[in-house]
Amino acid sequence: MRSPSDPPRRDSVPPVELVAESALESAPAPELALEAVPPPLAGIPPPVGDFDERPPLENRFSWSKSRHDIYSGCQRRYFLHYYAYWGGWDEHADERKRRLYVLRRLSSKEQWAGIAVHEAIARALYRQRRGRPIALPELISDTRARMRGEWRSSSRKNYWHVRRGFGLLEHEYGDEIPREVWKANWDLVERCLLGLEGSATWARILASDRGRWKPIDQLDSFSIDGVEVWAAPDFAFEHEGGRLEIVDWKTGQPRPSDVLQLAAYAAFAEAKWGVSPDSTTGTIAYLATGTETKVSLDRAAIAGFEAEARASIAGMRSILDGPAENRPHPEERYPKTEERWRCAGCSFRGECWEGGRVPAE
Repeated sequence: MRSPSDPPRRDSVPPVELVAESALESAPAPELALEAVPPPLAGIPPPVGDFDERPPLENRFSWSKSRHDIYSGCQRRYFLHYYAYWGGWDEHADERKRRLYVLRRLSSKEQWAGIAVHEAIARALYRQRRGRPIALPELISDTRARMRGEWRSSSRKNYWHVRRGFGLLEHEYGDEIPREVWKANWDLVERCLLGLEGSATWARILASDRGRWKPIDQLDSFSIDGVEVWAAPDFAFEHEGGRLEIVDWKTGQPRPSDVLQLAAYAAFAEAKWGVSPDSTTGTIAYLATGTETKVSLDRAAIAGFEAEARASIAGMRSILDGPAENRPHPEERYPKTEERWRCAGCSFRGECWEGGRVPAE
């Protein structure tokens, strides 16, 4: 689950045509010398239109699982990600806001692999729904081409000069990542896509009526006690007889929160699509290992999710200076995490550690 303020997956709406085979160039080399680039922020294009003539955007409080995960991991990161950056898209904003606006969109290499897999599956599903199925070798080649282009762009730090440009935090902070580690990242993506084709879930989807498919990985919201809750189910479809199956693709190992996330999607399905939990089942597909977990999504499961969400919402509001206005306290009121292993995957680590170099514990 993610919210509109989270860095979005880049293929919410897939392109009409896939990247041409000619885009497949030699694999990215970690030792590639970076081209000279202008100072950060200097080349960020100004926003379209006159912001002075528009009403100011409001940073409204909402909830999502991704927001909860950041809040639970480090309050300083939470403050930077959801409050300190606000307004950084405006060319008239102060330099720090503009810097934070760019940094919050960076991904770690692990996040990148997960995003690439989810986007590839979404492209395949869109093609299938249009009656133009894509063969697995073509899907893998297309995904490889996209990731190579993203790696090259990130290695040059183009994200500082291209609005919404893709960037990896490992490039931003000059992490020395061996070539074999980058290759292992791609190997995971390829293994997941191969696992997709061989999965029972994929077979059920291909055999289903496309007219019974729900929106594919599309961000939307529902409400809990008046709070907007954002979700984007990876995939959902109705079987004959009306039973809804919600599918969640995973590239990593099973975690306790996986089941709770499916319960959140069941709550979303009832609120947005009018499907009772009694008619809803869930499948978690762990693509890297080729295993699947069936999840019972009943009233008790939804009640458990809602209780967790309410507790999380209460905690987030308790650290605000003005909960009604979603107004935060000053930055120093939000402590840094003491678990430094979390810092390695944080795009804001340069705000806390000189040069983004996290000292050993």
